[in-house]
Amino acid sequence: MPKGLFKNIFVLLLANLLIKPLWIFGVDLKVQNILGAEEYGLYFVVFNFSFLFHILLDLGINQFHNRELAQNPSLLESHFGKLFVLKLLFSFAYFVITFLLALSFSYSPEKMQLLFFLALQQVLHSFILFSRSNFTALQWYAWDAFFSVFERCLSILFCLVLLYSNFFVEFKLLYFIYAQSLALALGAIGSVLVVVFKGKLRWPSLNFDGILPLIKLALPFALVVLLMTIYTRIDAVMLDKLLPQSGDEEAGIYAAGYRLLDAVNMIPFLLASLLIPNFARQLKNSEDFKPILWTAFDLFIALCIPFVLFIAFFYQQLLDFLYPSNSPIWNLSFRFLLFSFPAIFLSYIFGGFLTAAGRMNLISFFALLTILLNLTLNLIWIPKYGASGAAVATFISQYLMAFAQMFYVIYHWKLKWQVVKLVKAVIYLLLLSVSLFLILELNSTWILKFLFFTFIAILLSLALRLIDVQKLLKL
Repeated sequence: MPKGLFKNIFVLLLANLLIKPLWIFGVDLKVQNILGAEEYGLYFVVFNFSFLFHILLDLGINQFHNRELAQNPSLLESHFGKLFVLKLLFSFAYFVITFLLALSFSYSPEKMQLLFFLALQQVLHSFILFSRSNFTALQWYAWDAFFSVFERCLSILFCLVLLYSNFFVEFKLLYFIYAQSLALALGAIGSVLVVVFKGKLRWPSLNFDGILPLIKLALPFALVVLLMTIYTRIDAVMLDKLLPQSGDEEAGIYAAGYRLLDAVNMIPFLLASLLIPNFARQLKNSEDFKPILWTAFDLFIALCIPFVLFIAFFYQQLLDFLYPSNSPIWNLSFRFLLFSFPAIFLSYIFGGFLTAAGRMNLISFFALLTILLNLTLNLIWIPKYGASGAAVATFISQYLMAFAQMFYVIYHWKLKWQVVKLVKAVIYLLLLSVSLFLILELNSTWILKFLFFTFIAILLSLALRLIDVQKLLKL
């Protein structure tokens, strides 16, 4: 078992927990409240449209390269240059296909202008992720932690100047997009330079020898990413197309919940980015992967149960605090999107394990079924219920995907159900529920109640050894 794994997970999470909330609540939330649900919804729709086809930027190369490099670090020199040039070609193809499809959607000149810069951001972000796939595979965890927040720190700095200084008379959506684009460009350049110099590599050249075999090997990863992107990002695009008169506003309402879901998803995403190369290495060497898998499941229990209870009882206070101009029609979308968090957490754990095991066809099959369900539900519910219908469709789809992957891993690898863990989870749920009911009777603000509830959740998770500090430090 790789030493220092969970120490590095802790460092990575800490770095992101310090930065991402500042971005979400200090910048992104402020932008939506300034622009309003409709204009921000326009941005959210175009952003998700640009994201739909981001898989064309690497066709699964990042995940494939991460898995192969983790198993054989000597491949860095032979793969990096070829894949870098290939990503440049993919970026050109991505732009062409994205804009052709946007024209077929009859996008307005305003949307096309937004799409250009948001598509450019996708390209720059793909190069950062490509560099970070090298960092995690080679266990350069410090660099991975640094570049996981570097461009976000720059975006925050640039946007704070735009939002809170007197340099600009009026804040505009394009200024927000320009700031992010500049930060991503600096992050992409910096991360690539680290790989080149730390890995003592030659500068990439136009050498296509051996590229086609790499693409063929990476295509199963590409299919998985494409399918999973469709069922997680298609909602905003469908809101725009199915509701011509109110699509942007409904997308803005949907974005209010999705923003927080995206924030909390950072935890399982970062966890999976470190677990996948380690699972791949353990499976190749026939090592016992169960301790890490079940430790990750413990973290799932420790985090998801209090999160769901908090949203169930404090969603209205949280919604009012974040979005003063919200209305009752926001409630259902907000809650169901956040209730999807446990399903996404499970998918990152067990889907990450299946990725490390190379079971891409199976993940693709599960994702295809999920897409069919998601599209069907959206077609039925969005015209009737708008953002709320899309949120419920997402909720159902995410749990289908999560349970399919979890039960397959447990069945195929003959993992015994951890009865002790299930008992602990039930006890944890009961004790937290009782504690929450008592806390609700206190005569204080909801924020103080939330902090008290969080403190009790931490104590209970430690007492029940859902979070075993000594065990984690040994990993």
